[in-house]
Amino acid sequence: MRNIIILGGNGYVGRELTAQWLAHDPRAEFWIVCRSGKNCINNPRVHVIEANARDVKTVESMLPNDTQFAAIIDLVGDQTNMARNVQAAKSTLALAKRHAIPRIGYIAGCAGNARYRRTKRSIVKHLRDYDPNVVIINPSIIYGKDRNDALVRLVPLFRRLSRVCPCMAPLTVDDVASELLRGLTPLGK
Repeated sequence: MRNIIILGGNGYVGRELTAQWLAHDPRAEFWIVCRSGKNCINNPRVHVIEANARDVKTVESMLPNDTQFAAIIDLVGDQTNMARNVQAAKSTLALAKRHAIPRIGYIAGCAGNARYRRTKRSIVKHLRDYDPNVVIINPSIIYGKDRNDALVRLVPLFRRLSRVCPCMAPLTVDDVASELLRGLTPLGK
C-alpha cells in the first residue's frame, strides 16, 4: 500500500489529483486533510482527516500509527491570507521530516497579487532547500471541469500573454493533476 497525504485535498485540484491517482495506482491510499471533514470522493481508499492543515499536531494525531507515507502534497492556496499558505507549507515540511516522506508536491502559482507571488516563491525556496526534487507546479490560472468563477473569464487573456511569456499559460485541472502525478510516482507504477 502506498500512503499519500494531501493537505487541502478536498479542493478543486485535490479532488482531480485523488481521482487520477486512484485510477493510476490500485495500491494507493489517501489521507485527505481538510477543514470541512467532508469526503468528496467516495472510495474506501480515501480517508478524510478533519483538521486545519496549519495545525500539524492535530494532523499528526489523526494519521495512522506506524504507517509509511510515499508522498505529501500541499494544495493549500489562499490569495488573501498569506499566513495560511506559509503555515500549511511548514506543516508539510514538519510531516515530511517526521515521517521521512520521500516525495513532496506543491502548487505555487505565478499569478496573483505581488504579496501572494512573493509568499509562494519563498515557500518554494524553503521546500527546495529541504528537497531539491520537490515537484512544483506553477500555474497562472487553473481551469476546467466544475470551475466557473470570475478568473475563468481571464483564461483567453492568459493564453495570449503566454505567447510572450510562456510561464503565464493557463492549465486545466486535468493537466495540473497529471503533472503532479507524473512527478510524484515512479514511471510505470
